[in-house]
Amino acid sequence: MRETVTLEGERTDVDGSLKRPFVNESGGDFHLTTDYVKQGSTAWLGSAIGHDGYHVEEFKMGGYGASRGTNAEKGAFQFQLGLGQKIGFNLTETNYLKNLIANPESLSGDYNSPMK
Repeated sequence: MRETVTLEGERTDVDGSLKRPFVNESGGDFHLTTDYVKQGSTAWLGSAIGHDGYHVEEFKMGGYGASRGTNAEKGAFQFQLGLGQKIGFNLTETNYLKNLIANPESLSGDYNSPMK
């Protein structure tokens, strides 16, 4: 199943064939897996879009070197936590991101893994 939504020139799609969610920083298009959408709370999904939007802004300021890697993820996790707390994170979501901020390298295998 694949669904696509376009908002102000930016594309977001949900694709069951993807291995993980990701953003194309240079184009701003955001890709979600079907399971990610089905299993995430509304606050989590909103914050995930904010997280990847943060990477797009990092890219605009410094290219891929600024938008990828452990430091980029830590900044995006911090942004996601702040946004998520404003829009309704539960305690589990809050604690999960606090742990990732303290240990961003724990997910390096995920954010460095193939997307398709």
